[in-house]
Amino acid sequence: MIISYIAAAGLLSKPVRSLTDINQKLQKGIAAGESIFALLDEPEETDTGVLSPALTGEIKLDNVSLIILTQRSLCVTLR
Repeated sequence: MIISYIAAAGLLSKPVRSLTDINQKLQKGIAAGESIFALLDEPEETDTGVLSPALTGEIKLDNVSLIILTQRSLCVTLR
């Protein structure tokens, strides 16, 4: 009788471990869902940005080099 009980207890370990793994995945999914829904429930941010006037002027490039390394090298120098 004791041997049968020990054998049955040994056979139960794999299904119990499988249920534990499934429960762990479910708990991770529930936690992720709560996290996502908490973000979705946040109030919308108000736009408090201020538009600056358009910038005008010039940009001067002096002694600028550009090197592109490919199969055929290309080197451009602006002066």
